[in-house]
Amino acid sequence: MYPTHSSTPETPRYRLVIPLTEAVPAEQYQPIARKIAEALGIEQFDDTTYEPQRIMYWPSVPKDAPFEALSLDGDVLTPGEVLGLYRDWRDVSQWPVSERAEKVRLRERKKMQPIAEKRGVVGAFCRAWPIEEAIAQFVPDYAPSETVPGRYTYVKGTTSNGVVIYEDSYSFSHHDTDPAGGVECNAFDLVRLHRFKQLDAEAKKDTPITALPSYKAMVDFALHDDRCLEQLNREQAAEAAEVGDDFADESDEQPKAPEGWEKKLERDRTGYPVSTYKNIELILRCDGKFRGRFGYDEFARREVALRICPGAR
Repeated sequence: MYPTHSSTPETPRYRLVIPLTEAVPAEQYQPIARKIAEALGIEQFDDTTYEPQRIMYWPSVPKDAPFEALSLDGDVLTPGEVLGLYRDWRDVSQWPVSERAEKVRLRERKKMQPIAEKRGVVGAFCRAWPIEEAIAQFVPDYAPSETVPGRYTYVKGTTSNGVVIYEDSYSFSHHDTDPAGGVECNAFDLVRLHRFKQLDAEAKKDTPITALPSYKAMVDFALHDDRCLEQLNREQAAEAAEVGDDFADESDEQPKAPEGWEKKLERDRTGYPVSTYKNIELILRCDGKFRGRFGYDEFARREVALRICPGAR
């Protein structure tokens, strides 16, 4: 046992090294380390302790600081004996977790904007595709757990049951090799990471999420998804109705709009129609509130109102 580089007399921090009888692969390191920490008191250990890359940190001290080390004699640990303490060490749901780690995740989850309040294409996609339906449709690398409800397994990994579903709206993956590993995700972000994360390979570390290539690709993907578009159109129509009641003419039968015309609208990255000549013409020709109200008088060579416009009264 020796102090970490950041250890001070006031706030001592130590690293514990336990020799093993044999080398273990990275996927076994974490369940072994967590089970040992559980036996010693898992709340005493930093939550990064179980990352396999921690073994790469060699002992060091700040300049002029004394180095101390404490060693204890005993039997070398047999990895198989520790793994045998689990019913199935590959099942992530059985791994010990500190209360602190759960509180941190809960706090991070509370910071996320509720799905019902998200506007634009992100919110529409999440409402159109509840997260488990999004997984079934767009994330083939997740398989439902056969033993633990509300969990999934990343099939390209070596462990199981590492994906947890929260509140029917969010996911968190404990699988290190999962593209969404270690990230609180809504349906939009989960699909984004699984389908387009590779596009971010050359992005700078501090790039805002909305500026990432994967985000732009996911927005385009969502705007070409019929289910998302239908949700977006319903919500935008409801918004328009709230501010445009003057055009609701109950005494005047409105022509039925062509089915699916909203899908032809040009939209910005937030999912809202842009102000273009093409969109204006499409709305005037197809929206039930405007369709049949305007025409073009070829003799007078000008646009005319063919039917009463309630807003003009």
